[in-house]
Amino acid sequence: MNLALLATVLMRRSELRRHERWSRVRLEAHQAAALRELRDFAYARSPFYQRFHKGLTLRPLHELPVLTKTELMERFDDIVTDREVRRADVEAHLPRLDHDERFLGRYWVASTSGSTGRRGLFLWDSDEWTTVLASYSRANEWAGVAPGLGRRMRLAVVSSTAPWHQSARVGATVRGVLVPTIRIDSGEPIGTIVDRLNAFRPECLVAYASMARLLAEEQLAGRLRISPGAVTSASECSRHAGLHLYEDLVIAEPVDERHRPVPPGVPAAKLLVTVLFSRTQPLIRYEMSDRVWLAAEPCPCGRVFACLGGVEGRQEDVVRVAGAKPGFDERALEEALGRALAAAGAVVPAVRVERVERIPRTAAGKAPFVRAERQRDESRRANS
Repeated sequence: MNLALLATVLMRRSELRRHERWSRVRLEAHQAAALRELRDFAYARSPFYQRFHKGLTLRPLHELPVLTKTELMERFDDIVTDREVRRADVEAHLPRLDHDERFLGRYWVASTSGSTGRRGLFLWDSDEWTTVLASYSRANEWAGVAPGLGRRMRLAVVSSTAPWHQSARVGATVRGVLVPTIRIDSGEPIGTIVDRLNAFRPECLVAYASMARLLAEEQLAGRLRISPGAVTSASECSRHAGLHLYEDLVIAEPVDERHRPVPPGVPAAKLLVTVLFSRTQPLIRYEMSDRVWLAAEPCPCGRVFACLGGVEGRQEDVVRVAGAKPGFDERALEEALGRALAAAGAVVPAVRVERVERIPRTAAGKAPFVRAERQRDESRRANS
């Protein structure tokens, strides 16, 4: 990261820090003003939103239609506000990514892995990317570790090394003398990951939640021997358990299957996200499949932002076989899994156990997702 960009990011981070001292009334006024600016920009420059919100431009947010990932990709060329941007060109640009290249010389581009069924493309201009970087810096600062002009920080990231993944894009931008960074692919064997972390000795460790758990087990077993000042996997509050929402940057709406708001403490079927600083690719009520619920009480840390009470939908389930040996009985395990599924209320499919050297992961290093359908059905009955 060059010093000019670093200075800009630190200035943006300072602005965001002031937001954390706002009252709830001040935060909501900011959201309303930022939402109006976002909508006005989208209506002036995005052919898609001119049609999608036709007759609704003065209606409140909760009355606007929902933007799905399918629609985002199929209408990509009309959603973006720069008429030079075309989805086909963006997709052709992704395989060429190596360091900190920008699409058309001015846009940072990232893609999702498609683990939920369809890949998503996202891009940011310089001002938007500065906010993204500042939000990452905020997460590290909240966890107790943050770099600055007078402080170096050894950072280890165990996630995806795919160059089109957002975390990899951030890493390519911030890489430099102030943030000595090692990126380790979460798909590597756990022994290799442990060895590389032991050699690097990070001050801050960033990892997928499931990977952080595995690394904690390696540390407890004595194989991993590092002493980071912070371990982060999202926007955690370092003083209390919980996940804060960056409500000065996004408006998040937990909703049921029919897109009706759900109260705090009730698991939502979906999460609708409006990114208040998005301009190149406006995201207004963008549908995410994450199943979350808001905490019923504010976080004791005193920050104005709401907290998530939990995250349920996209779960990685790990099946552990106690005392398993090379000669364990696959048929007995199949029967045991079938019984466990039946006990959980599932319609039991044919279960087949097959021994593999490693569990296949997506290009972003993620394992396949398992959804808690029984709990979703129970939630539906409770809300009916």
